[in-house]
Amino acid sequence: MPERTIVVADDNTELRNIFVRRLREFHDVRGVETGDALLDALDPSVDVVVCDWRIEGTQQLELLTAIERSPCDPSIIAISGCLPPRNLQAHGVAECLEKPFKLDTLRAAIQSALAEQPDASPPQAQSSMQ
Repeated sequence: MPERTIVVADDNTELRNIFVRRLREFHDVRGVETGDALLDALDPSVDVVVCDWRIEGTQQLELLTAIERSPCDPSIIAISGCLPPRNLQAHGVAECLEKPFKLDTLRAAIQSALAEQPDASPPQAQSSMQ
């Protein structure tokens, strides 16, 4: 399967670094710490965005709208210790994960998002990330 590109946006440096390091085993992964940096990192190669719902800088619905207007069409996975009380699917969010969660849960959400993309190949079996 061709390498897919994932951008992980989280202002918690330790958590972001864990996600980036573990996801790099399977994908091309970029880590950013603000919503503004996330928008700067978007290009047509980005397949999935994993974004903290309460990230610093541009955030929440404004950030989702900006991602929709970007030059790419990524799947979005929202993560947060306090998820929004609204349905975000209408804003392009494929899945919401409440922190804390296992890395395998994030990996499964990414695989599901990639499988939903029109040009996606079936995901290959991968080893556990725990």
